[in-house]
Amino acid sequence: MDSKSKVIQDNTSLDEEEAKLALDLAEGDLEQALQMVEYVEKSFFTLQMKFQTESSNKMYGLVSIIADGKNGDLLK
Repeated sequence: MDSKSKVIQDNTSLDEEEAKLALDLAEGDLEQALQMVEYVEKSFFTLQMKFQTESSNKMYGLVSIIADGKNGDLLK
């Protein structure tokens, strides 16, 4: 498995952990793992909050935050 992981790292921009994840998702198939690179290298963080107040003037809302987990950029 380590040699397959090394092949993925040499041919892509993935680090060791991401290469192993691609192999796990592809059930050890190197060719399929290389096709999964674009899915593995995207790391997004999503936070959704829903709230409402119990006061006489009812207020409610939904907040959704999407960020790039690798670079820390706020996307939405």
